[in-house]
Amino acid sequence: MLFILFLSCRNEYLLDDDIKTQQKTIARQIRFDEIKQIPNLLEKVSEVKTSENSSLNNKIYIDSLNGFSIDTDHALVIENANHNKTYTFKIERTPISSVFENLVLKDLGNGEYDAYIAQYDDSILQNENPSSSDVENHFQLNYIGKKTNVFGRYAICSYTAVIQVYVPAASCAENLHSYGEACIYTGTSGGATQGYSTNQYTTVYYDCEEGGSGGTGNPNGPGGGLDNGEISTSPYPNNSSQNPCNKITSENANAKTLLSKSVVSSKNTTMTATISTDTNEKAFVFGKNSRGNYQASDIFVGANGYNVQMPATHDDFFVEGGAHNHPNSVYEVPSPGDIYWFMHNNSENPGFKYYYTNGASGSTYVFVITNQTAFNSFATNYPQNEYFDFNPEVLNWKTTESIGQDENNVYKYFRHTLGKSQEESMELATAFVIGKYGMGIGISKKDASGNFQPIYVKEITYPNEPGKKTYEKTTECNLR
Repeated sequence: MLFILFLSCRNEYLLDDDIKTQQKTIARQIRFDEIKQIPNLLEKVSEVKTSENSSLNNKIYIDSLNGFSIDTDHALVIENANHNKTYTFKIERTPISSVFENLVLKDLGNGEYDAYIAQYDDSILQNENPSSSDVENHFQLNYIGKKTNVFGRYAICSYTAVIQVYVPAASCAENLHSYGEACIYTGTSGGATQGYSTNQYTTVYYDCEEGGSGGTGNPNGPGGGLDNGEISTSPYPNNSSQNPCNKITSENANAKTLLSKSVVSSKNTTMTATISTDTNEKAFVFGKNSRGNYQASDIFVGANGYNVQMPATHDDFFVEGGAHNHPNSVYEVPSPGDIYWFMHNNSENPGFKYYYTNGASGSTYVFVITNQTAFNSFATNYPQNEYFDFNPEVLNWKTTESIGQDENNVYKYFRHTLGKSQEESMELATAFVIGKYGMGIGISKKDASGNFQPIYVKEITYPNEPGKKTYEKTTECNLR
């Protein structure tokens, strides 16, 4: 199988109706009007069913009994150099999980197709340069063949991944690169897009056996399974994989991985060594250089005793995020000023996606982006000069505006009604307004195992007591 990851300089896996080529490999997105003209393709989609409650309506195949649907409004068609052609469709299941699936139909000619279910861990979408082991650890191929029951006994496929590189059809912004090389980003040009121009595809030779794996995984070696050979597909995320509540799970995992990288961890340890006695905030940024190696900046020190403005870019590497300290003089939880600065940095550099805050007592928080559209629009809908109090003695939401009023009410409830500490009350109040106002981010706190745990707070109203509201910390995600 040819498993193709399109990694453009803009970090998009597929541009709508765009065509990308490598020799004779062609991949493009097609719409329903074209799909329905392909002999027997929709009929094959309709055969992938589990019950008589199945139907093809409104350009989407639905099996309501099993919470299973296939989006037929679009498909990804790939034809490789060997003239093997496949059609990849998005699959939706309920309940939503962090694994997303695609239906892949291999064109056998004469209107006949073999069917496969490709399963991906959400984290594969976050990896710009996956290795062979990355693919194998976050991808699973299941062979259906001509069966009609996708919930029946899968034929599990074994496979061997081989990373290859080719020159892309598209180029980096401002052409700041040579073909086949990394985009050159100097940090002085706001138009340059961070990323790599070198696209990769992974050849996965597969061998499918009834009820389990078998064979060598190489079509040229011994096999004898139900099916073996190669097909072409690419991760084709469904809508649920972009759901903010799924997004925060995968992004928090990435946040843990990034913070544990030796160069980042070492710099963070150095920066926090004197946090309990520091009077100024400190910060650093980190990311990959043109060779794909992680680097960290020098430590920046704030001048006014309160804040330090971590930069969005760096001359030596592509910035992916930054970390800063909150000394004893301020709350440990990231502030509204941090929210707006995160938005500023991401607008200057779309690759800036992780914003860490270290508290004086040893806590660590992270902001991650869970809804890019909402994140981009928040500062426009709630301008900082209208909603943020720049008074050095305040540096918080204005209590005369809606966000500040809500934060204040939630803080008072946890602090005075429930007797929580000042730090925990502010933490919960911050989480509440992030969810209520759809800021497009999630706030999480590092636990003893180094995992970042999301923080959610819900509002409870009482129909028989108008105006009464209480608040409760919850594990139920309320991001939007």
